[in-house]
Amino acid sequence: MGSQAGRIWTLGWWVRAGALFGVAALSATCASRPPAGPAAVDSPAPPPATSSSGSDAAPGTTPGEVQCAAERCDLATQICCVDEETKSGHCVAKTAGSSAAACSGAAVRECDESSDCAGGASCCRDVALDECALVETWSCRPGGCGAFGVLSEEVCLLGGSCKSGPCAEPEAAAAGSAHGFCPAVKTGIPCGDATCAVGEGCCWDTATKRGSCVKDNSACQPEASTFASGASRNLYWCRSGADCGGGFECFNTSGSMYYSEFSCGHSQCHPLAAVLSPLLCTTPAECPETVSPGQGDDTFKLTGCETNSSHMPGVKSCTYQ
Repeated sequence: MGSQAGRIWTLGWWVRAGALFGVAALSATCASRPPAGPAAVDSPAPPPATSSSGSDAAPGTTPGEVQCAAERCDLATQICCVDEETKSGHCVAKTAGSSAAACSGAAVRECDESSDCAGGASCCRDVALDECALVETWSCRPGGCGAFGVLSEEVCLLGGSCKSGPCAEPEAAAAGSAHGFCPAVKTGIPCGDATCAVGEGCCWDTATKRGSCVKDNSACQPEASTFASGASRNLYWCRSGADCGGGFECFNTSGSMYYSEFSCGHSQCHPLAAVLSPLLCTTPAECPETVSPGQGDDTFKLTGCETNSSHMPGVKSCTYQ
């Protein structure tokens, strides 16, 4: 596997894990449509920006306006709707209803830099789930944005800078894109006595209670000879949904009892949802109120966000009964 961003969006390992550990193939209840990463819109470049975080606009930014392909939207009365297939966009009038409804399923842009936001809020990329279709939204959120690898989910204008450093263009950006993302400010994942670098995961051995930092999941997968001893390993690219940003959850994407790989995605649209471990969390507010085991009409109710001996120290998961 490649970078963490690639691991978040790639389904290939999930399929291989089912074959490797004898997990029966399960039919998905809905189609999985993982995004390719932060979307970039082909458009004329706006004037260079020199600052992005908070509501204080610096010279060269465009506070109150969003670059929407060939158009500019006035955020006092409009939002930007983007067709991610054609990379085209247009301004629509704000309504009393939701922005997603106004854009009829297209991607929503309510800001394109944090100087568009009031009260020190940040312009963050987020992903809403609508019957397993992912609808991307850029909107103002207090308290900062999440992160993916070395970049955050905070949107900025290329040529400008953020509080965390210069606005950076992601690898998946289209040529001529006007938008980028701010560098991540989070530290790496704690891993036993060490702290992993941003973009590394923590491989935790549940038998020895020791962890090591890895850049690729192949370095953490246990040998078949360890299965008989009951040994298992957990690989953490995230410790809760707060590490993921963009509305994603942190959950076990491997579907195996011997090797759990906690990564970012949407569990309810995952093809192995019936055999996945619960979501990781920091508080019960991050957990769905009810979950289904994937068979029949049974549902389980949330009991809390609790520690578990199978996790490394400091990690909690949503619990149900």
